[in-house]
Amino acid sequence: ISQRAWARAAALLDHAIDHGAARDPTVWMMRSVAAGQMGDRELAFDAAVHAQALQPMRRDTTATLTALAR
Repeated sequence: ISQRAWARAAALLDHAIDHGAARDPTVWMMRSVAAGQMGDRELAFDAAVHAQALQPMRRDTTATLTALAR
């Protein structure tokens, strides 16, 4: 996937978060992945932490947080 596609995905996810999906851990995890693919490790970590807060012990969130902490 191109950087442009990741940037578009991030923009769409941000829009979703701003318009009602802020309590959905799946959306936050997708935002974390998009940020990571664009090289923004800080935002990727923050989004994964937010997803973890919404749904603790979620497998993909825990794996992402572990990978980003290295």
